[in-house]
Amino acid sequence: MARHYRIRSTKDLILILIIAAVMYGVQTLCTKKFDMEPRTARVIGIIAAMVVALILVFSFH
Repeated sequence: MARHYRIRSTKDLILILIIAAVMYGVQTLCTKKFDMEPRTARVIGIIAAMVVALILVFSFH
């Protein structure tokens, strides 16, 4: 089931954009530079995005 979250402030939007950019950048770096499989690069990108999200959430709140 899909949940719909309401973006309450510009700070939340900036956090979402930073997390998405980190995930995309790590995925692209892994596939292009390190010649990984796309599935493996996606998993590494998601893990990196979760780590960045935790750091940002605890530093902002």
